[in-house]
Order: sequence, then C-alpha cells, then structure tokens
Amino acid sequence: PNGSGKSTLAQILAGILPPSSGSVRLAGVDIATITRGERHRYILYAPQFIGLFNRSLLENILYPPARKPIGDVEELLHRWRFHEPGRPIDFDMEVGEQGERLSGGQIQKLELARLAGVDVPVLILDESTSALDPSSEASVITRLRSRARSATTLIMITHRLATAKAADQVLFMRSGRLVCSGTHGELMQRCASYQALWRAPQV
Repeated sequence: PNGSGKSTLAQILAGILPPSSGSVRLAGVDIATITRGERHRYILYAPQFIGLFNRSLLENILYPPARKPIGDVEELLHRWRFHEPGRPIDFDMEVGEQGERLSGGQIQKLELARLAGVDVPVLILDESTSALDPSSEASVITRLRSRARSATTLIMITHRLATAKAADQVLFMRSGRLVCSGTHGELMQRCASYQALWRAPQV
C-alpha cells in the first residue's frame, strides 16, 4: 500500500540511502564498502519519475551505464509502442528539460529500453511501469524477465494486481515492516491484509 516503506527499502537496497542499522549484502559483499561510482555494476535502481537530460533522444539513450546498440533500443521502442505504429523515431529530437516533450509513458519506455541492455546482478524498478498501459507493461515485464532469468534478480515495486500475480515471490509491506511473503496465490490464502488490499474496490 501507499506509505508502507517500499521505496525507502528499495533505496536502502540500492545503496542510495544508508540503513539505520545492519547492512545490505550482495553475494556476501556489504554494498556500503563499494564506492558510489561503482554500485551501478551491482544494483541498478530505476525510480518512478525519471529525469532526462535536455539533450537529444539519442544522447539520453546512450548515457551510461547503458550499452545496448541503438538498433536494439529502437526495436524495443517500436515493440513497446513508443509512437503510434508506422511512425519513425526521431533520435535527434531534443527532449527538453526533464523530458518535457515526451509523455510519462514514453519516458518510462525509454528508460526501460536502456536498462534492458545492462547486465547487473540486481535491477530494482520502483513503479517504473506505472505510466504504461496494461498491454505495454506486460510486454516490458516479459522482456525484462526473459533476459534477466539466468543472471539478474528483478525486483518490482507495484500497485498492479497483474504484476503481483506474475511474480516468483511477493513481499508484502505495511507500516515499514514486512508482513508476509510468498506467491500471490499463497498470500491470498493466508495473509489477511494482503487479501484486503486486492479485494478492496479498485479506483
């Protein structure tokens, strides 16, 4: 639910915020011992609201740590309906401050296409598909899961039932604490607060 501490926990996991106690370890390595300039090699965090540089679409796509060939990014953007079908993508277009010339969905698709080519042990998407329509979100998640399956742990923060249903494991939080964990089906059977979240009227 909103305000349960999901984003705070995600930023602690990514090393953006320090934990008040304890440590975050990846393969036995305390991420606090990894310099900030190198943490993206271990954990990448993509926020819900992504700021773009006031430069061309191409320059934003190629900004580190992205390494994906532009042709592959273009293929993904077409598949994810960055524009209406048949319209070419103008990579020389200036996107404006914070990407003001793009829609929220276009910004998220651009960032996700960039991240699809980054090899990293942990990728955290903090509601990074919130501006996408259900069909586009499903396509994005399928692509990320297929490429991440053998090498990357994909962590998604979401308010969407379809995303929770598709997860290998759901971690349900409330008031800054982990309340229960398991598959969606398991939690619907044995976690009353999780049941209540999804059974409440969806606005």
